Amino acid sequence: MRRSFVATGGTVLASKLALDSKLACNTAGGSHHANYDGGAGYCVFNDVAVAAHYLLDRGLANRILIVDLD
Repeated sequence: MRRSFVATGGTVLASKLALDSKLACNTAGGSHHANYDGGAGYCVFNDVAVAAHYLLDRGLANRILIVDLD
């Protein structure tokens, strides 16, 4: 569980850093297979969705594009 929290927090941090530096990466992220009502594909939380909501809720972004290439 701790790994899931830390990885999700890392994706949120990377999204905030990307706003300033224009590029950031969380190599522990990628837990994006979870759904709004439960985990899936070994993912407890959807870290990409959490980061997107974080930015939107705080007015740090107006729109977000997520490109999933796997």
